[in-house]
Amino acid sequence: MGLAVGSRLGPYEILAALGAGGMGEVYRARDTRLDRIVAIKILADALASDATFRERFAREARAISQIDHPHICTLYDVGEHDGTAFLVMQFIEGDTLAARLSTGSLPLSHTLRYASEIAGALDRAHRSGIVHRDLKPANIMLTRSGAKLLDFGLAKSAAPIAGVTGLSMLPTTPPGLTGRGTILGTLQYMAPEQLEGREADARTDIFAFGAVLYEMVTGRKAFEGRSPASLIGAILKDVPPPIAVNQPLAPAALDRVVKTCLAKDPDERWQSAGDLQRELRWIAEGSADSPAPGTRARSRSVSRARLAWIVGSIMLAAVVGAITFALARTHPQPPAAIRFEILPPPGTNFGIGPANPHHAISPDGRRVAFTLIESSGRGAIALRDLSALDARILPGTDGIRLGNGTETTPGNGLPFWSPDNRYIGFFANGALKKIAVSGGPVQTLCSTVGGEGGTWNEEGTIVFAPSGSSGLFRVSAAGGTPTPVTILDELKKERSHRHPWFLPDGRHFLYVAIPSTTLYVGSLDSRQRQELFTVESKAIYAEGHLLFTRNGFLLAQPFDAAVLRVTGEAFPIAEDVGVNRESARAALSASSNGVVTYRRLGTTISQLMWVDRAGKAGEVVGERATLRGMHLSPDGTHVAVVLTDPATNARDLWTYDVAGGRKTRLTSDAADEATAVWSPDSSRVIFNARRSDRLFDLYQTPANGTGQANAVLVSDGNSKFPTSWSSDGRFLLFDTTDPTNTQKGDLWVLPLNGERKPIQITATGFSELNGRFSPDNRWIAYQSNESGRDEVSVMAFVEPGRSSDSVGNASRRWPVSVGGGRQPHWSPDGKELFYIGSDGYLVSVPVTSHGSSLEFGTPQPLFDLASRPGVGAGAGGYDVSPDGRRFLINRSNDTTPTAITVVLNWTADIATR
Repeated sequence: MGLAVGSRLGPYEILAALGAGGMGEVYRARDTRLDRIVAIKILADALASDATFRERFAREARAISQIDHPHICTLYDVGEHDGTAFLVMQFIEGDTLAARLSTGSLPLSHTLRYASEIAGALDRAHRSGIVHRDLKPANIMLTRSGAKLLDFGLAKSAAPIAGVTGLSMLPTTPPGLTGRGTILGTLQYMAPEQLEGREADARTDIFAFGAVLYEMVTGRKAFEGRSPASLIGAILKDVPPPIAVNQPLAPAALDRVVKTCLAKDPDERWQSAGDLQRELRWIAEGSADSPAPGTRARSRSVSRARLAWIVGSIMLAAVVGAITFALARTHPQPPAAIRFEILPPPGTNFGIGPANPHHAISPDGRRVAFTLIESSGRGAIALRDLSALDARILPGTDGIRLGNGTETTPGNGLPFWSPDNRYIGFFANGALKKIAVSGGPVQTLCSTVGGEGGTWNEEGTIVFAPSGSSGLFRVSAAGGTPTPVTILDELKKERSHRHPWFLPDGRHFLYVAIPSTTLYVGSLDSRQRQELFTVESKAIYAEGHLLFTRNGFLLAQPFDAAVLRVTGEAFPIAEDVGVNRESARAALSASSNGVVTYRRLGTTISQLMWVDRAGKAGEVVGERATLRGMHLSPDGTHVAVVLTDPATNARDLWTYDVAGGRKTRLTSDAADEATAVWSPDSSRVIFNARRSDRLFDLYQTPANGTGQANAVLVSDGNSKFPTSWSSDGRFLLFDTTDPTNTQKGDLWVLPLNGERKPIQITATGFSELNGRFSPDNRWIAYQSNESGRDEVSVMAFVEPGRSSDSVGNASRRWPVSVGGGRQPHWSPDGKELFYIGSDGYLVSVPVTSHGSSLEFGTPQPLFDLASRPGVGAGAGGYDVSPDGRRFLINRSNDTTPTAITVVLNWTADIATR
């Protein structure tokens, strides 16, 4: 049966359907007595009509409700209303592990954290006499506070085992299958004894746990088959491939843990989930390559023979140690790897983009060049000598456009070195440039539509990647006309070639093809290329190895540069290295003499806060979180934001109740969302999302979280960012990025009635972004870089078909900002225009309408936003209250980590492997 939104089960008001399964259906609901959100599961009719099941269900549910564990979903209540049996559970915000695994394996650190939490939850249940019996990824939620185990307490009592008696659980099993000799559970994760119809106990859960853990690490099922029969056969007789086959970075101890969990004989498995949790914690602490600690329940004592062996081993180790010490005095060991960090200079930051800062270590390993964001919001390139304590900004680079640290302006920065360590090449303002490290003017080498990496050989040839859809080009380091080096393969649907890196011969180079992120070796002497393998980021060559990222790990793989082939297995250097998978950028560099630099993923925590026109802080909205894309509803009651899950890095759209701070999830899929705009009546939002391999497209969904998202505009060729919804509800204003020039943005209008054919309203060759309809829909405020820097202007908006006058006609445009400006917003009455100035101040400009023209007064600074990082375009910035008297700002107050890690003599770690 289905429940309608607004209907009631006793005191519980149904708000939205969440899903359905074999046991019944799950709904989001509100407890009207306590005013809290809960999840309600109604039993399927076949189960509800079984009086025996319902009696046992109620009894065992009451037992489950007594379990208090942070990683078990709390059961609040059991009830019946008009013949509908239901249970009331804690409402958990997050995604299931099954949904997360649909995108691939988890990083090792996340796997160990979640697995330890799940094992702890199982241990608590088993000690209470409760067996889950249907442990699987769909019954595990990943939340901000960690993993939560769902669906306990719905099947029959289990046979006692090692002091554990009691209850078990089966949310997917129909009545009549609870007797001895029947199969209980979900087939993919069943233990052999379940398949054979034998009694299940705590060790049955441990087998399922092993199958889930295997999938978390490898991204593959532990057992697979083309039919249920073949799958059953695989579980009964097959042993899954070692974890290292699919995840070479996993420690051997973790493989032993999984193998023990998946033993066919229950007596050969871990005998308690508590022991299992302690083993996982031990691995997570970094001792994974050491012999496993003696925590297995089957190991009851240490024999005398074993004790004698241990004593003998200690004596032998002492002798070996003494000999090693004596030899070390006459044969010093090579230096060990040394690690330290580089922080941004005071008053600057590296930005929050995953591959920021764009940085490069010099070939001699002495200096690091990196991009940074100054307090004014301007970008620059800085230089840090590793023997010095401070970095210095290179004069002439302090005007490059880097967005606000969020990689929203691709193709700027990306420094690379000359082989003699004297020059730095970089991309800025539509050109490839170079600057001498010793000082002097910036020199322009050639024009280019942004850049996605460059490399420089000893013969004075630079190979570089323009932004957008193109192959690689070459140009003389003295400047000149670029010529193509590679050509896109249309059969493979390649969109661009990026991130070139010369190999030692100076003729061959590595590069990455997008979107497949396939690594190739190209040549200056031929258009032929050699395919190597798939990566998720750029790859570089150093010390006989290819360095690249995969699944968030920085890997080193032996590579013979003379014959252009790999010669060994990849091994890890670092974890959670910053990567932008869409652009294949990575915060990664290496010298030719054993220095590697990288940056781990950064997380910026911010808080929505009200401020008045004088900048005085008021109340906060919602919790501190990693959020972006903030937009206030026209009625001022809610704000839409995109929140990043710290555990999975997934971005989803939510709304906050401005008055109470209560939040509502609007999207919960594998797609990333970036921003949203509200309908005039505040009932709906249009947002953009990147689904599958597509760029960002436009979708619409109800703002109360009760409906499904529907496509508004899905098309190939560019990403779309909604910026404004006209007050009459008829038009949507959005930005796009030119696919052949990612630094060039354009404004478009989409009629929301009729054919919904988008109409381009700017095509200047420059970048026009952040368009906003005026309250009367007659004007559009926007920012443009036509003058060489961002400035705010206003143009007339002529409805399509109403007039032959072009919206892009220069005579219908008015400059507004003075000395730089971005992110315009109209006041609700249309008599003011706000924007962020180049100095970080929020500025107000009076607006007067004279029929078909406008008059703008003198800009008046209101308060300083520069001291509040995170108010740039990527973060969502600010919005204006309906009365125009307050501003809601996205105030960043915690960014970590912010350092570049430098590893000296990184190859020393190879000898220890």
